[in-house]
Amino acid sequence: MEDYLTNALGIPENRIQRLLCPTPNSNIQNGNNIIIYLSGHGSSYTCEHHTCAPDDVCGVEALCPSDRGTRDTNNNVITDITDRELNAILTQICRAKGRKITVILDCCYSSGLTRSPSTTGVCSVPELE
Repeated sequence: MEDYLTNALGIPENRIQRLLCPTPNSNIQNGNNIIIYLSGHGSSYTCEHHTCAPDDVCGVEALCPSDRGTRDTNNNVITDITDRELNAILTQICRAKGRKITVILDCCYSSGLTRSPSTTGVCSVPELE
């Protein structure tokens, strides 16, 4: 992605910051363009506790981090990042840094975040227990 931004689009390297950890960054000013890129696995679950309409079960799309299923330093299991969590994260970024946010998701089930999902030809990783 960094190569594409610098070589294909001609964005100067000093205008690109690779943030690999979720830490606040004072260098990102309100109104700056923000690109969030993820290439990895996605999944979809049924969610019986939330319904879209009477007698309907909503699907939950999720991003699967590479360390999913392992434990963090507090011994908590690292879970998938649901579409609802992603919405909350993007809302926080928007409130802190402005609305110029582009999210690029190169993973299964990512289309369900923006349009009607189709399962034709889709593969998935197993659901976390």
